[in-house]
Amino acid sequence: MTNVRDYLNEGDIVQVLIKGRDAKGRLDLSIKDLTPAPEGGAPPPRPRRLPKQSPEFENKLKSFLRGTGGFGGKGKKGGRKKR
Repeated sequence: MTNVRDYLNEGDIVQVLIKGRDAKGRLDLSIKDLTPAPEGGAPPPRPRRLPKQSPEFENKLKSFLRGTGGFGGKGKKGGRKKR
């Protein structure tokens, strides 16, 4: 597998086995080693997803991001004025 995003989406909840760490301190995780082999060709269980936020919250967030220029951007509203 080259990219985990080909199989999972952000927000999916899955169980993993921590196999170790590499030289950079990153975790080596495995879903496959934790999941027993399916009997009779049954497909593995699908990952659960986190519940979506309420539409009101999503609309407020979109409005805020439009007004500020997005994440980390220099926006029109708020922030410090240069002197």
